[in-house]
Amino acid sequence: MKQLTIRLTPGWGFFQLMETVNSLDVDEWFSGELINMSGIKQDKEQEREQDAPAFCFPDLAFGGRCPFPEWDYLKLEDEQGQVPFHLAPIPTLDDNMTFQGVFLDRPAHGAVHLSYRIFPRVLPENYRRSPCFDFRAEPLGLTGTGLFSLILPFQKPEDETRFQTSLSWNLSALPEGSRAILSLGEGEIHQQFTRKDLADTMFAVGKMQAIEEKNVGFYYFSDPPFDIKQLAAKVLPIYEYEKEYFRDPSAGFRVFIRRDPFTPSGAGSACPYGFITTYSCFDQPEQFANTEELLDLFLHEMTHTWPAMEDEATGEGTWFCEGATEYYCTMLPYWGGFASAEETCRKINRKISESYLENPYREMPAGEIAKIQWQDLRAQHVPYGRGMLYIACTEAKLRAQNKRSILELVRQHNIKNPMTRQEWIAFIADELGEEGVRDFYAMEAGKIPKPEPALFGPEIQTVPTTCVIEEKEVPSLRWGRF
Repeated sequence: MKQLTIRLTPGWGFFQLMETVNSLDVDEWFSGELINMSGIKQDKEQEREQDAPAFCFPDLAFGGRCPFPEWDYLKLEDEQGQVPFHLAPIPTLDDNMTFQGVFLDRPAHGAVHLSYRIFPRVLPENYRRSPCFDFRAEPLGLTGTGLFSLILPFQKPEDETRFQTSLSWNLSALPEGSRAILSLGEGEIHQQFTRKDLADTMFAVGKMQAIEEKNVGFYYFSDPPFDIKQLAAKVLPIYEYEKEYFRDPSAGFRVFIRRDPFTPSGAGSACPYGFITTYSCFDQPEQFANTEELLDLFLHEMTHTWPAMEDEATGEGTWFCEGATEYYCTMLPYWGGFASAEETCRKINRKISESYLENPYREMPAGEIAKIQWQDLRAQHVPYGRGMLYIACTEAKLRAQNKRSILELVRQHNIKNPMTRQEWIAFIADELGEEGVRDFYAMEAGKIPKPEPALFGPEIQTVPTTCVIEEKEVPSLRWGRF
């Protein structure tokens, strides 16, 4: 099997007047057959093929909100010495990102050593909440992702070839007691991965604090303005309940809590079995007197572990990834006895009524939402509420007709093995026939699903109402305790 060895060496010092991890040296060793050579010019007259680099990385993502870190000392070496290379744009591997390819200027011989140093992101002025995938420092440490720190062998999205990977940390430059935690685990890691598996990894490194129990960990550098121990105590039993519900009893999870130097904050981004969430250094404890929304954020990101649909063409599966996650992270605490009907109604109203039905983009088709969601963040909320309402309506129809539950399909997949859109359509066609398929296409096109009776159970009543959008009164819905 193809071999890949990665060693990560963080540096320590001052960055923007704070003592922290101020750099990361990355060393990667590849077996020769791992490197794609098709981009190499064989003679001076031959045009270089620019569609198959040896390595690649995303240079910009999410509407410009996540850049690849500033880097230096990029070097490639093999058994014959230094390997010349050049960078060039390549076709995107993900609709949300643009990519750079690393093209070799001569064939590599034997094992290849790639090395470089990256630096924490310097935020632009007036920065605001955004996805948490960037490489970011704060006092005493930093958080990041494989996506925005590792230059990896090129693989097309459909290529699931795995390579035997050994990943280790050298923490010798860090203060005593420092740790490096990945969503994959702690210490040396030896597993088989694709390029995407490594990109979909989150980590924290530095002098951190931790709450750890039953293979679930919460990691942070500064004390947040909310009671993290109390929050963890609420999250842990619900996560245990979810693991049993989705029949994934061995699932672990790691939460990385990031301190933002701006406001508003409060973002969250998930990866397989981990997520980064944020708070602002300007937040005050009194802002978190009611932790219901904060608890729901944690549960949303953790629940992403299970309901998953391929979404490489952004918008195609967003309604399910986000909508089904919202449905389960709202209803499972209620079904498990961790949340009251009143609490659940408040969540449903916030997620469906306020974020979706009262949104000016509520009838915009899924594909169009994907084009503007990073320019107008109001659009970004639509797939969450739309998907949640559609999932609830569909599950109610299945239940009324004694058909299979959506849960059966969800249990066959997870964030590392997402279902396809075609699998969903086949499931709906089998269980609900042509009418079910028409309802699905109508939802994608922006039609608001019509709620079924007792949509969220006998205690929660669906109440037709109206709301005003852009000075026009339109139909809406609210939910209350029966």
